[in-house]
Amino acid sequence: MEAVLKDHWYFLVLAFSLPLLKESEQVKASGSSVRLQDGMVLDCLCPWVGQLSMVSWVKKPNKQPLAIYHPKYGANFAELYEGRVQFLKASPMDGSISMSNVSDEDVGLYSCSLQAFPQGSWTKDTLVEKQDLSTSFGIHPDRELVVLENDNLTLRCPPLHNDAVNEVTVEKLKGTEGGGVAGEVLAVCRVLQGAIESQEFTNRGKVECSDHLNVSLHLLHVSQQDGGVYRCNFSTDAGSHTTTVLLRIHPTQGSSDLWRRIYFFTGGAAVVLVLVLMSVALIFRRLCRRRTREEYRIQLHPAKSRQQTTHKHEQGTVYDKMAKSGRQQRNLSPIYANVRTVRAHDKRKR
Repeated sequence: MEAVLKDHWYFLVLAFSLPLLKESEQVKASGSSVRLQDGMVLDCLCPWVGQLSMVSWVKKPNKQPLAIYHPKYGANFAELYEGRVQFLKASPMDGSISMSNVSDEDVGLYSCSLQAFPQGSWTKDTLVEKQDLSTSFGIHPDRELVVLENDNLTLRCPPLHNDAVNEVTVEKLKGTEGGGVAGEVLAVCRVLQGAIESQEFTNRGKVECSDHLNVSLHLLHVSQQDGGVYRCNFSTDAGSHTTTVLLRIHPTQGSSDLWRRIYFFTGGAAVVLVLVLMSVALIFRRLCRRRTREEYRIQLHPAKSRQQTTHKHEQGTVYDKMAKSGRQQRNLSPIYANVRTVRAHDKRKR
């Protein structure tokens, strides 16, 4: 029984230690960033010397599969990246890729994981950023906002003058092939016959128009695609003017790692708890089986069981008789005492 308990405890300790060892083998390199452009290279060059087992690429935060490469079985690509991504394989430990025919959908955080023998796993993150319009087209935004990915944001367009506003248009600026700037209209708020009328042309947010045409654009769970320059166009009785806002989206890389570790240790604790419960159930089952065997043995050999019981009873009776006879002998034994004897001549003197 002790050997069984010892083996189970060894197994529990081993099961809890293996995930920790696996975690310690993973080495994460410092991240890098590249500009969104056709033919851009996402670097994944491992500094180790060893044998490459596999390379995999995913796009965060949903870990969308991108591409995978195996030295023996070749490369496989997701449907969205088929024909646009290729592995460079410039060296035996190179998992870098190049991407062509890019679009705004390719903006975001990418992660490569390189498995090597005998060192283990090596990972690296690469952030693909869209080129700022303020840099490429000479636009100087009136203000700048920095928001973490997956956060909520309220982008406001307050008028700069006290003139009565008749109409406000919210646009997101984009570059054109000729090097110019084009605006994608997101919403329009106007005063029509004394009432406020609003129109939305995007499903990425909710637009609110106040009585004084203070326009607000609410974005939920912002992503890298929401970054860029937004422009508010005001039409007043005195003329028109614009304000611009540069929105930058930072990836929540640290938060993702924190939640991954929380999930990891929570899963490990759940596994340990299940193993403990299984061990307790196994021990209880063994005890129940032993008791069942004892009862079954008594049913098969009742005479032998009664004989053993009688023998035990006789042994107890003999012991009681021996104890009783010992007490009786002590009671019947003579009592000796020292008594002083008075001589006869002492009596005469008195």
